[in-house]
Amino acid sequence: MDSFFLMGAKPLVQDSPSMKLHELLDWHSIAGHLKGLYQREKSGAGGPEPYNRLGMFKLMLLGQWHGLSDAQLEQALRVRLDFMVFTGF
Repeated sequence: MDSFFLMGAKPLVQDSPSMKLHELLDWHSIAGHLKGLYQREKSGAGGPEPYNRLGMFKLMLLGQWHGLSDAQLEQALRVRLDFMVFTGF
């Protein structure tokens, strides 16, 4: 179930290139390939809960596609609705 924010934001960004791509790909299948990437998953150790691996993967894709540094990507995630909706953050 989407948050209240995402329900309101999706119609505003539905025509963006990232959202069109979001609809084309089978993200559930991709998420399966990302299992086990976090050391915490392998060791079962404590510590803070890691970010959603699929969301982080999508974030890295956006950074590569738009040529953004980590700091620029973080800033874009704060202000761009399409980035927020695409990644689920």
